[in-house]
Amino acid sequence: MDRLNAENLLLKQQNDALRAQLGQAQPVVLPPQPQVAPQPRVEIARWGGISNPPPGRAVSPVPPVAPAKSKVYAVAKGDNMWSIAQKNGVTLEDLKKANPGVDPQKLSIGQSLNVPAH
Repeated sequence: MDRLNAENLLLKQQNDALRAQLGQAQPVVLPPQPQVAPQPRVEIARWGGISNPPPGRAVSPVPPVAPAKSKVYAVAKGDNMWSIAQKNGVTLEDLKKANPGVDPQKLSIGQSLNVPAH
């Protein structure tokens, strides 16, 4: 929030300077904007029964980790989930299970997929 307030102040100063250059020395005064209430902290992990991390301990999203005995496959041009499963000797269902949250209809070239061991 402090960063946004600082950016807002800088933009206002730049706006005032541009108006002065254009001969409009009087800045336009906008009505005060409502304060946005802080969003509640999302529970990401549990720390010994505590729903939020201890003070000073930052929590960042953890990228999916390939399960043991699997490999990572980079999507190539023309690939789809079925062709990737076929190339790697796994079932389509197993490939989908190894990549929760991946939309099979929205694969992009270079995207990493976990391929389970067969």
